[in-house]
Amino acid sequence: MVRCSLGHINFQEKTDCSEPEWWPEDFPFTIPFTKPKKFTGNWAQKMKEIIIICYQFHRSVFYYAFATIWPLMSMRVYAL
Repeated sequence: MVRCSLGHINFQEKTDCSEPEWWPEDFPFTIPFTKPKKFTGNWAQKMKEIIIICYQFHRSVFYYAFATIWPLMSMRVYAL
């Protein structure tokens, strides 16, 4: 997600990327992205927050909503 947001679809070894303008100020930006050793709190929740911030910045929150709902909808179809 971050790679696409920066316009780099494939940068396996790239480490000279600048922080996206949508990145939260209270969270360190690193490539590769890793959990900070001093992080306290719910890591999964923080990741969701960062994803939503990215989607909001790119005016694409509907993708997040679709990705959240799709697994539930496909389970219902296969259950029939």
